[in-house]
Amino acid sequence: MLGKNNPAYKNGSSYNKISWRGNDWETLRKEVYIRDNYICQDCGIKCESKKSYKNSDNIIQCHHIENYKYNKNNDKTNLVTLCLKCHLKKHRK
Repeated sequence: MLGKNNPAYKNGSSYNKISWRGNDWETLRKEVYIRDNYICQDCGIKCESKKSYKNSDNIIQCHHIENYKYNKNNDKTNLVTLCLKCHLKKHRK
């Protein structure tokens, strides 16, 4: 998901504080984390923020169940908390 393969890629950069998923993305994903009690909904591990992680597999991620690229669905029913390890597995399928 680097460079031009990253859906957030814009003008030579893949990182932009204003999310390509919408201006409310940061708030929305935090609400999903709270709803899911910061627990990966696949493996059940307690997730940590990127700023405080001790084990990189425990990094918290917000996953779109139906691919956002095709339907732009940010509804909470389409979002789930995953750890980094499980999130990577979902996207490798």
